[in-house]
Amino acid sequence: RSQIRRTESAKSMSPFWIWSTRMKRICRNFIICSSTFLQEAFDKCDSGYFRGDNMVEPRVLVVSHNVFSSSGNMGKTMMHMLAGIPPDNLAQLYFHQEIPTRRCCLHYFRMTDSNILHSLFTRKTEFRVFDASDIDESAVQSRTDTGWLAKVYQFSRRRTSFIYFLRDTMWRFGKWKTKALLEWVQAFAPNVIFLAAGDYAFPYRIAIWLSDFLHIPIVMWCADDFYIEPLNHGPFFRRIQCQQLVKLAR
Repeated sequence: RSQIRRTESAKSMSPFWIWSTRMKRICRNFIICSSTFLQEAFDKCDSGYFRGDNMVEPRVLVVSHNVFSSSGNMGKTMMHMLAGIPPDNLAQLYFHQEIPTRRCCLHYFRMTDSNILHSLFTRKTEFRVFDASDIDESAVQSRTDTGWLAKVYQFSRRRTSFIYFLRDTMWRFGKWKTKALLEWVQAFAPNVIFLAAGDYAFPYRIAIWLSDFLHIPIVMWCADDFYIEPLNHGPFFRRIQCQQLVKLAR
């Protein structure tokens, strides 16, 4: 069973809490942290990469909804949280219809809702890889969704219980477990995954799948208490969503 400990120092940092969760999965600690304790979370990884005389600078694979940016709130927060890591030691797998505009990271892999939706019908892989030559720091906005894509995004932001269920179901059956993604992460060779978790279940599944494949730990940053909401209240589909989040986080 998971062993969960809430640190005394984190209690006063509402809404950020630290939870240290030791998982019994292959070669992994699953650590949930706030930005203040990010280095502490890296230090707790049992992989041995970041402690002792043989200390190695982490190569971090970021899994998140949003890309690093200077315009979006999540993008700016992640960029500052990981600012101490050299750009060539950062890679990001993200899911929003955005383009990289910051050189704080030089390796990007994007899969979007529209890619996954198309794959349900075509069973073909859709994605885009960005490297240093694709980064346009002169761009004012990282978002590129316009027209019907922008309308779909705004509709999904209503975050009804049915939309949660529908989006997670789409990603569950869409084609994202691909050879291209595995080759990309193997070429980067991360030694830790940083999961910027939200209130959807599919990023958890992707991070866990990659962690098992690469045999590396996960450090999870949870900005809000999505996965500890009451499980027995609210609409039916929302209760299912909360149950999935709790199961995956544990």
